[in-house]
Amino acid sequence: MIKLHKLNVDDPIHGSSIEWLQSRNEKLITELGAPRPDAGRYENNYRDPRVKCAVMAETHDKCAYCESKSTANAPGDVEHILPKAGHPERLLDYHNFTFVCSWCNICKGNKEYVDGNGLLNPYIDEPNQYVFAAGPMLLPSTDHANALRGIRMIDDLKLDRTPLLEQRAERLKEKWSVMAREYHNAGTDPIRNLAAHQIKAAVAPDSEYSMFALSFFELLVPRALL
Repeated sequence: MIKLHKLNVDDPIHGSSIEWLQSRNEKLITELGAPRPDAGRYENNYRDPRVKCAVMAETHDKCAYCESKSTANAPGDVEHILPKAGHPERLLDYHNFTFVCSWCNICKGNKEYVDGNGLLNPYIDEPNQYVFAAGPMLLPSTDHANALRGIRMIDDLKLDRTPLLEQRAERLKEKWSVMAREYHNAGTDPIRNLAAHQIKAAVAPDSEYSMFALSFFELLVPRALL
């Protein structure tokens, strides 16, 4: 899970889509008032492909929560960060949207906490203050003040479910370890530079499981590479 940033209406590719949805949101609020349970009749507006493309651009085509690039096997979903069941007035609020894999969507459901320790919003919260990567595992913060939110995020969304652990472990063993070894064992500068380029790509925000890659490489290569 990494920090994400919202696009806006000035975005040259997706701005018109965001503006279109915002106009629908204003219409919903004007017609129904907020909050109103009958807002569900507007539901198909947030499922518009243009909206999905915009939120996928924000998440680098990854699930905002588990960092899987799942669209090869399933289309993924536009997710309401605050559940629409409890917040019908935010049904079409673009700032309440992100992109998630189908598994995280199912696991999250309508879960919400109102005790000040709610599930993380990667656009507002700094995920690395609440969870951290240790090998293929995702663990809650050791800071007592932030631990509960980290625990809830991991448990509620099952961010250490077996398929995720297996995929991260495979990346660590079959790719990241090889990159680190090639970087340190390189006999020439061109080979070392190629390995460095591969490492930079692995920790980039658009790479699958980049949070785990960064945690792994921080211990093995110069910080300047990352």
